[in-house]
Amino acid sequence: MTGACRKERSIVSGTDWMNNDIRRYRLKAYGRVQGVGFRWFVRRLAEAQRLTGFAENEWDGSVTVELQGRTSDIEKVMAAIYRGNTYIDVEHMDAEEIAPDPHDTGFYTK
Repeated sequence: MTGACRKERSIVSGTDWMNNDIRRYRLKAYGRVQGVGFRWFVRRLAEAQRLTGFAENEWDGSVTVELQGRTSDIEKVMAAIYRGNTYIDVEHMDAEEIAPDPHDTGFYTK
């Protein structure tokens, strides 16, 4: 499929919209984050904490990540992203809180 963007999607249920602690953050990670399994690493972390959102490579070599869920769970994932692994080395990460998406039901990679 030439020119098509393939999306892998994973359904995560249980986001409680009655809980006022639901937040959404947009992160932009810089460093050794493309070609090293970073998006799949983030996906596994997000699913383990029952977060929704996505991870997407950018043209400048960074990766944009949106995480939605409880603040404490987002903080756990952000800390693990900074730690990285043998292949992943996050040198810098920008984070901003954005409006939650009540229709977001899973975590996917673009």
